[in-house]
Amino acid sequence: MKDTAINVLKILEESPGPISGEQIAEHLGVTRSAVWKQIRELRRLGYNITSSRAQGYRLMAKTDRLLPYEIHKKLRTQFVGKQIRYFDRTASTSWVAKQLASETDPEKLHGMVIIAEEQTGGVGRLGRAWVSPAGGIWITIVLKPKIPIDRLFMITMAGSIAIARAIRKEYGLSALIKWPNDILSETRKSADCSWSSPQRPMPSITVSSGSGSTRTSRSLISRRT
Repeated sequence: MKDTAINVLKILEESPGPISGEQIAEHLGVTRSAVWKQIRELRRLGYNITSSRAQGYRLMAKTDRLLPYEIHKKLRTQFVGKQIRYFDRTASTSWVAKQLASETDPEKLHGMVIIAEEQTGGVGRLGRAWVSPAGGIWITIVLKPKIPIDRLFMITMAGSIAIARAIRKEYGLSALIKWPNDILSETRKSADCSWSSPQRPMPSITVSSGSGSTRTSRSLISRRT
């Protein structure tokens, strides 16, 4: 999302009511046409923005996409997610991460998150295909850990625990970890977490996680009710 679109969005978020395109344009020092262009882009990204000639624009609901702007607003980590690469669709976030790690100093990538709304060639544990359509959370995190190689399994454990906790907190569902990397909700697999190293000797590792969050939670909640 471009800076101009973010600035328009911030104005809409802070406005207690409708605000005209002329006011937005004057505040940002751009034309009304430029404001309209960014409104269209925000709508494309899933923001529900109403408009009328009499009142102007009003933000009615935020997007449910995993946009960096929305993630950063609530991020409380020290380094994970400070850098984010976002894709509407990509073959594999893990592949993107490995390419970056092979082309860039791993120290500069430490904590980078690659996130996609949809993967067309997702890869799971042992190289198995990981079906990852739109509606889930598909991410890979690049890390440069300063721990012995025989303790790297602890990173997978930490990731699995974090996912399970998030499912319990956000959806009120049970979430158990099936060793080594599956997360089960109501006996059904809802996510997994695994790690790999793009090079040997290991200069960095990538931690990949996939969660069919929207589809899984809705189906499980409907079964409960």
